[in-house]
Amino acid sequence: MQEYVLVYAEPTEGNDILLIKKEKPDWQKGKLNLVGGKVEDGELAGIAAIREFKEETGYEIGEDEIYYAGQMCGMFNSYPWNIWVWRAKVNRHFHIEEEREKVSWFSPEILWNCDLIPNLRVIIPLCQNKTDGWVIDYGYHRTHGDDLSFKVHLSR
Repeated sequence: MQEYVLVYAEPTEGNDILLIKKEKPDWQKGKLNLVGGKVEDGELAGIAAIREFKEETGYEIGEDEIYYAGQMCGMFNSYPWNIWVWRAKVNRHFHIEEEREKVSWFSPEILWNCDLIPNLRVIIPLCQNKTDGWVIDYGYHRTHGDDLSFKVHLSR
């Protein structure tokens, strides 16, 4: 199974969201996504989220400053994948040391007019409302077509 992490970061003051303008992979090029990346073999998802955030922004999140929000899962070409999503509050005024892709704060008011990775249109509202423990299940998807249906499961 391939595993990834995303970090929904808000400033300690205000309600902006930290997003990264993707250069790769090709299907994400030019689109905005949450900061994140691949979980290394044997690495815990929370530790991967902290590592990826530091690699892509230069800001180090403490283990007590990051919270599990939810996850997305599915199959693509018979290959299972999982994306763990974490929430964090960070100092808005930290110096962003970009790894290679542009990282910026975005106001929620303009966000919906931006070119977002499609799943963020579900993830962001869940994180903004501090709904934790959700699972977005994409199930099995073909290699062609626009079938992007999914089920959202909320914990009680």
